[in-house]
Parts: sequence; structure tokens; C-alpha cells
Amino acid sequence: MKKILIVGAGIEQVSAIKIAKEMGHFVIVTDMSMDAPGVKYADSAYKVSTTDIEGNIAIALKEKIDGVMTICSETAVPTVAGVAKKMNLPSFSVDTALKATNKAEMRKVLSANKIRVSPYVIARSFEDLMAFADVNEGPWVVKPVDSSGQRGTYIIDNKSKLKQAFEDSIKFSNVGAVLADKFIQGPEIHVGMQVIDKKVHFLAFSDRITLKENHFGIAIQHIGPSVLSQETESAIIQMCKLSVESIGLVNGVATCELILKDGEPVLLEIAVRVPGGYLREVAMYLSGIDMVKTTIWNCLGEQKTLNEMKTEEIFSAISVKFITTLNLDKTIKSISNIENVDEILKSKGIKHCNFHFQKPFNVPELKSSVGRFGAIIGVGDNNTDAIENANAAFNLLKFNGLPLIDYKN
Repeated sequence: MKKILIVGAGIEQVSAIKIAKEMGHFVIVTDMSMDAPGVKYADSAYKVSTTDIEGNIAIALKEKIDGVMTICSETAVPTVAGVAKKMNLPSFSVDTALKATNKAEMRKVLSANKIRVSPYVIARSFEDLMAFADVNEGPWVVKPVDSSGQRGTYIIDNKSKLKQAFEDSIKFSNVGAVLADKFIQGPEIHVGMQVIDKKVHFLAFSDRITLKENHFGIAIQHIGPSVLSQETESAIIQMCKLSVESIGLVNGVATCELILKDGEPVLLEIAVRVPGGYLREVAMYLSGIDMVKTTIWNCLGEQKTLNEMKTEEIFSAISVKFITTLNLDKTIKSISNIENVDEILKSKGIKHCNFHFQKPFNVPELKSSVGRFGAIIGVGDNNTDAIENANAAFNLLKFNGLPLIDYKN
């Protein structure tokens, strides 16, 4: 039995805690809240923030851990790197963690390696932002340099609204800076990868369907595989390989988010953690590789070939459909009853019908990805089949006796 420290015990870390225990390991978690969902599944838990590197190092030394990891938590990535360095354990480096989480450092290294990104500025003052807007026609996307989940992210089409966006966005930054870039219109693609000794293996290309206007950037559906021309797919592959090389990742999970402009990819972000929002499941069902398991193996220094990592059933296509307040009748402020879940789980092509709450549940506003409180995952023989399976399940669901309302974007 080896000891693994998992930094963070939020809802999306639960799968990692459970799987690590199933694999025979002793799991320690750290989190600021001892009410975090993952705490009850761990063998041991400590009240330490995911951003407290020294606090997590102290726990690692006390417990004499054999591995350290996180999934889904962007803020925990630098902490994992710091703990691993101190304990001389396998992980991405501190430098790689910085380049993969701080959007300022990320854009600098991507630009230095001639990877196509949108024109941008790192603004620490409103004057910095205005100077950029004066020479780069809008719309503009404004976001914190060190946050995730679309928190504090806005699309602005008028200079008169930039000040408010800057002030709101910078509240979510621990380093007091925002990234502003020129908005690019086009299809959004998510790429899931597994890196083994610097070699990049592609697990999934999926379409990221997002909301507009007041809910800008929040994904409401993932559909995979993406339908791409051979030329576009080749360009994406080359861009992602160069991006992984640029941030110095040797072993581990990597993901890229990009936009296609006239068929050419423009990189938005690269990350070195298992992605949230069921993108782990997208990669798993399309490739047979579970990024959670590979992260556990990597953090313990257990070398696996790509074929050895293929432990799951593979499907031809997948559709993840999220549930938010936009899908509810306006009279529903609290959810006390859910109907037809058992029937849905027995339906054709349905893998998951999940809700991230216990009843009764006060419905949250949709301000970030945290506002997505449920999801249905359908699989199929092709994209149309998977989408239809997920939609059929969606149409069966009832909250408080009322059917759901589909998105209008």
C-alpha cells in the first residue's frame, strides 16, 4: 500500500480518491473545508488550502507520502509541483506548472514559440487595458490570469463597458492581473492528450458548445469526436505537440482548448491536469484511457505503455449535455424532486445521469461552470446517435414535476 496525497477534496476529486483506494493505495486529502465531498472517502484528511504549498509540504513530510496529485483543480497544480519537488517525487516541474496555470506566463511562452494565439495584453491597470483596446478592435475577452471555470470571464463589445469588466475580473486574480485578448469567432475544440516520455498521444478531439452573451464561454455540451478535415486535424496536432514541448511536460495528462478561425487553429489554453466538466469521460470513452488512472500511475512513477493504459470500453461517439438553471421553469428556485432517473439510466446509449447536489437544492445562478449542476452522457455509433440518445434522456427528466427546457443560444 502506497500513500498518495490528493490536493483538493471537491466533488470532481471524488473519482480520483475512490479509484486510488480501489487500486490499493492509502489516500490523504487536503482541503480548506472538512465538509468537502471527498473527505468522507479518504483515509485521512487535513484542513489545508489547495494553494498553501508549505502547508501541503508539511503534511507530505508528516505522512511520508509516495505520490502527490490533483485532478480538475487549477489552483492545486502549482501546489502539487511544489510538494513533488520537495519530496523528490514524480510530477510536472514547478516551471511547467506555472506556465500551465498562469495565463500571463502561458501566453509569453506560447508566443515565444510562435504558436498562434489571439492578440493579447496582460493588464494590471485599466489604463493597460484601454491602451490595448485603442489599437486592437473589439470585441475583447477579459479574464483573470490565474483562474479557471470561466470565473470572472467576460466578452465586451463596447469600450464603455471595459472598466466594469476589468474591475469585476481582477477580483478573481490572486496576482492582480487580467488577460485581455481580441475575441475570435469560430468553433471551439478541446483536445485530450497523454504524454509519455515527451511523446504526445492524442486521446480525443471534441467540440465545445458554449453559451453566449451573459453566460459567455460556459460550455453546455461536449460532442466527440470533432469532425475535422485532414488538414485542420494535422494543424491541431502540430500546434498541440509544440505547446506541450513549450511548457516542458515530460509525463502526464495535457489538454488544449482552441478556436478554429477559417479552419486554422488559434490556441486559447493548455493545461496539465485531468480536465473537469466530464471531459475526462469524453477522452475515456473515445480512447479507452482513463486520465485519472494514468495520473495515479504517473504520480507513483509507475511506467505504462499506451496500450497498458487502455483499460476502459471504447465507443465511437459521445455527447455530454449539461443541466443548469436555464433548463428549468422560472418558478423553480429549489429542487426537491427528480423524476425518471432510473428509467433514463436503462435507456439506450446512456452512461451517466449525474447531479452534483443533494435534495433539497437551491438552484445557483449560471455565472461560471460551477453553475452546471447536472449532466447526461450519451454514447452511440456516431455523433448524431450519441446526441439523440442524450437528448432523449434530457427530455425524460422532470424536476419538481416539470419537464426541462432545452437551450436557446
